[in-house]
Amino acid sequence: MPASFPRSLVRSAIPALVALSVSVSPSLAAQSSVFTDIEDRTQQIRQLDLLEPLDLNVITRDEMRAEIASEDYPLAEQEQDLRVLVAFGLVTPDTDLGQLYNELYGEGVLGYYDPNTKRMVVVSDSGEGTTELSASEELTFAHETVHALQDQHFDLVALQDRANAANSDTSLALIALPEGDATYFESLYATSDRAFLQRLLEEYQDTEIPDVLENGPAIFIETLYFPYDQGSTFVGAIYDEGGWSAVDDIYANPPVSTEQVLHPEKYREGELPVDVAVNDPTGALGDGWTVLDDDTFGEFQISILLNTSDDISDEEAQDAAAGWGGDRYVVVGDADDTAIYWQTAWDSEDDANEFARTLIERETGRLGADTSSLASGTGTAIVTDAETVHIVVDGTTVTYVSAPDDQTLQRLVAGAAAPDGSPVASPVARRD
Repeated sequence: MPASFPRSLVRSAIPALVALSVSVSPSLAAQSSVFTDIEDRTQQIRQLDLLEPLDLNVITRDEMRAEIASEDYPLAEQEQDLRVLVAFGLVTPDTDLGQLYNELYGEGVLGYYDPNTKRMVVVSDSGEGTTELSASEELTFAHETVHALQDQHFDLVALQDRANAANSDTSLALIALPEGDATYFESLYATSDRAFLQRLLEEYQDTEIPDVLENGPAIFIETLYFPYDQGSTFVGAIYDEGGWSAVDDIYANPPVSTEQVLHPEKYREGELPVDVAVNDPTGALGDGWTVLDDDTFGEFQISILLNTSDDISDEEAQDAAAGWGGDRYVVVGDADDTAIYWQTAWDSEDDANEFARTLIERETGRLGADTSSLASGTGTAIVTDAETVHIVVDGTTVTYVSAPDDQTLQRLVAGAAAPDGSPVASPVARRD
């Protein structure tokens, strides 16, 4: 699968700085001044100069689809990812992750800059002989030129390596910096030329949104948009304070959580995530159990998870996820069953209680079952024939546990929460 940044159960939705191997003609910059003109305008607006010329390649949409289809997403990895997503209730069991991935990338990618090979690719219906670009193609080329500028001045490979070694939440925050930078730049580029803006608006009015972007699983679609939408808002807040020089300074100290991206004031204050430790529970569960995934959701993806319930509005989900301090989950399985141990830390007891209430509402709707109180008096149980869920509040900590039955759940808790247990490897090994 083509991914310069790491791909885990939710990251397969992220197209940021996608690196593909494309075989087309050499640089086309000499064929037409159109690309040079865009480069010059981009450098002027972004207030950075290209230190090296771009290795430009133009391909058609069909060629992009062919490249995406040729990439390898092993069936075993698809099945494991699907198992984790289904366990959290984020997709249905019949979801075809391979097809979803191909549709997201084949239709959604208009171009990319690969910091590893320094190759710039633009998707154009006119193909490699183009001497004119549509407004959206021009804006895409300008966006990707910003990535080349970032790479030449701030070393995107180092940022990429850092994201590869991080959990999903930190990785998403790191990606939001270069993508938010380039997306915020787009607004300045488009509004600096009235005629271009008019062309762009006319194109957008005639553009049909691919069905996968309208109706795909929220965890994929919202995560795909995050670096561009919320990243742009974050960069805009920094830009408003100190212009491009202030944005440039962020690359030396990028955001490390989606909380910092969503709340720029927390980035400015240096509020860092709480380190939540979860142990490997497979020894307590017995033979045949293995770790399928361990990771961190973070504030943004927690809000998506909560919002998968029709009874919970966007605003309620976002409010319940705010106040996040840190989290860590481990998903384990054997040949037949899957179980989850997920611990979250919150800024205050009120934040923890609000999250727990909303999570309970989400789970009762997902499972179609009533709640009961645990004997300890600090938690809630939701039980069906196929699944037992416990949600326990302890001060500023909320622990969510899901298992096929109570006996398995108790062994899972004993293993994951044991004070002398073996921690789950941190960070989890990521597949490229």
